[in-house]
Amino acid sequence: MEWGARILRRFVSRLRQTGESGNVATIFALSLPIVVGGAGLGIETSYWYYSSLKLQAVADAAAYAGALEKVSGSDTPKIVSAATASATTNGWGPSAGTIEVFSPPSAGPNVGKKAVEVVVHQNLDRFFT
Repeated sequence: MEWGARILRRFVSRLRQTGESGNVATIFALSLPIVVGGAGLGIETSYWYYSSLKLQAVADAAAYAGALEKVSGSDTPKIVSAATASATTNGWGPSAGTIEVFSPPSAGPNVGKKAVEVVVHQNLDRFFT
C-alpha cells in the first residue's frame, strides 16, 4: 500500500513541477484552426478575384463581338447571338450563369450611342467559408 502511495505522490509532484512541458502542443492545437481558416479564406478570396477577372474578359470580348455586328448594320437578335457566341467561345457556358446584352446600353455614358453592353453573371461555389 505504501508503495502505491509513493508512486502517486511522485506523479503528482512531477505534474506540479513540470507544468510547462505541454504548452507548445496546447498553443499549437488551439491556434491551428485559426491558421487553417485564414488560409482557406485567402484561397477562396483569390479564387473569386481570379474568376471575376476571367468573367470581365469574357464580357469584354462579347461586347466587342456585338459591337462589330452592330457596326456592320445587323439587327438586335444577330447582335445578341454574336455576343453570346463570343462569350461561349471564351469559356462562358449557359450552365455557369446568365448573360444580358443591351444595344444600346441601358445605363452609363454610352446610352443612345452605337454601343453594346454585355452583363455576365456567374454564381461561384463556396469551398471553405
